[in-house]
Amino acid sequence: MKQGYRNLSQVSDSDEETVLELQSSDAESSSDDESVSSENYIATESAASLPEGTSSTWKATMNLINFIEGVGLLALPYSIKKGGITAVISLFLLPIITWYAGKVLAESLYDGDEKKGKIRARSTWKEIGDAIYPKYAGKIVAWNQDIGFVFIAVSYLILCGSLTSHALPTVPLSQTSWTCFAALLILPTMFLKSYSQIAWLSTISIVAIGLTTALTVWYGLENIGNWDPSTLLFWDFEGVFISLGIALSSYGVAKIIPSVEKSMKNKSDFGKALASAFAVSVVIKVIIAVFGFLTFGSKTDEAIVNNFPVGPLNITASISLVISSLLSIILCLRPVCESLDESTFFSEITSDISNTICNIIIRVSLVVITLAIAIFLPHFALIAALMGSFQTVFFGFCIPLLVHLKVKYHELSRLQICADVILLVLSSAFSVLGNYFSIKALVQAKLNRF
Repeated sequence: MKQGYRNLSQVSDSDEETVLELQSSDAESSSDDESVSSENYIATESAASLPEGTSSTWKATMNLINFIEGVGLLALPYSIKKGGITAVISLFLLPIITWYAGKVLAESLYDGDEKKGKIRARSTWKEIGDAIYPKYAGKIVAWNQDIGFVFIAVSYLILCGSLTSHALPTVPLSQTSWTCFAALLILPTMFLKSYSQIAWLSTISIVAIGLTTALTVWYGLENIGNWDPSTLLFWDFEGVFISLGIALSSYGVAKIIPSVEKSMKNKSDFGKALASAFAVSVVIKVIIAVFGFLTFGSKTDEAIVNNFPVGPLNITASISLVISSLLSIILCLRPVCESLDESTFFSEITSDISNTICNIIIRVSLVVITLAIAIFLPHFALIAALMGSFQTVFFGFCIPLLVHLKVKYHELSRLQICADVILLVLSSAFSVLGNYFSIKALVQAKLNRF
């Protein structure tokens, strides 16, 4: 057993009372199928009976990379088109800030320290919210979490429809039809039971992203004679906020940090897993963004693969990314399923129905809702920008920094407190402006469609 952690068998009577006082979960809290290991921390009463985490460090890293390399990846060249050099710089700075926020979020899941022993006091976003402001904040955070996950899944479906319709123009199916077909394909993955199983899908997804990255580099090098680096050096005030929103969306990982960290066998390795995931992510994103924009310039599409000429290259890259998107949607909708499974309101409605039928209803309904939104708002990059400006800032910065200040304040140095406060103020200000310009662009795109 690692120093600084204690298991349940070593807890004294007074410690047991402390554990009970530290509980912030209630009947609505999610009970993930892969709980934290009792060898590494003292579990709260609601988690004590759950099985130990089963995911290895590499599996956790795969799930983190798969989630990071998600919705915003193909829109990154478009983000440079909108934001210029600011977008390029953000690809290097944002992962550092996001890693810090993710690290303090993971720390805030526990009470205590290395000397006295760490106690896992929070496992769900509702419990994290309750730590900031009991009852009300937890519910607000939980609702926003589920809405954000659904919209990320929406972006994946839009991407599937857009890529397939561009890659196979001779097939008499519209983008909407391809989007519906993609929704049917993801239904089987909705019934996977553990993050360990999902990790294998994540591995396939990452390989598919790697293939697309290689094809983008190859095509870019084939057309390097057309590159003009000076096209990166411009500034557009509104465009900067849209581009930063897309970049933030592409680095958003906070939502699955509690679940992935909980699922790990060796939770002390989570920081390494998160750092490794960001390191891989930066390389992929910079290559896709810079090569894509320099190759196509002002003609850069919302999804860069759509710029490839019709033929084997376009088909290979598009199908690879469609596979990656299909295998990634489960990471978005699974936490929503868990929330609904544990919801008291939903349980009362379905009290006369068997658990199996309830599970089917929840999962099929989520896919249908996701599909309906994707058909109504088929604007991949703009939705990614909106999610980055609101959801990623809210969950990736505001909530982690607030809960860190609340539960760890007396353990923090003045420098740490100042860093948290400054990042909190700056991220909040950006969120307001980013939301305004993203919604404005989305409304204009919707009006232009009619």
